[in-house]
Amino acid sequence: MKDTRMAMVTIRCPRTGRQVPTGLDIDPATWDTLPVVVSTMRCPACGAEHVWSKTYARFEPTEPVERAPDP
Repeated sequence: MKDTRMAMVTIRCPRTGRQVPTGLDIDPATWDTLPVVVSTMRCPACGAEHVWSKTYARFEPTEPVERAPDP
C-alpha cells in the first residue's frame, strides 16, 4: 500500500473572493484525467449557487491517505 496525496478542490467565491471547498477531494493524477465538466455548488461563504469547472478550480493539499491493496 502506498500513500496518495489527496487534494481538496476549491474555487474562488465571486462574491467574497474567498477560496471555498467544492466538496470534492481527489488525487491530482486522477483529476488530470477527468474531462472539463460544468457543475454547480452551494457556496459556504455567501450562500449563493456558483457554477464551476476544473478550469477554474485549484487544489488545497490534505493529509495523505493509505490506499487499499490491489485485488
